[in-house]
Amino acid sequence: MAGVLDIVTGIAQSLYNGTYTAEENKKGLLTHSVVFIVITSGLLVGREHDIPMITDGAIMAGIGFFGVMYVLSVIENLNKMGIPVPDVVVKAMDRVRGKNENK
Repeated sequence: MAGVLDIVTGIAQSLYNGTYTAEENKKGLLTHSVVFIVITSGLLVGREHDIPMITDGAIMAGIGFFGVMYVLSVIENLNKMGIPVPDVVVKAMDRVRGKNENK
């Protein structure tokens, strides 16, 4: 669900800012598709072959990682459209993405 919301807000912010291009849209959709295919394939293979590490560990960590990244991207897209985001959220996003002002 977060991936779909990321796609929708990404397209909305690029249209809002006048930066929409078909090439960027294709790139974003391809990226989201690959992530979905990799995670789904991992779950299916893990369940088919009864490999608990894959179904319980690695894939769940991947889902969590991409879930967080999608939520951050949605917040970033909303911020680019001028929707106010609390400073504490922006600072947390910068920390997660590795953007530190004090470097």
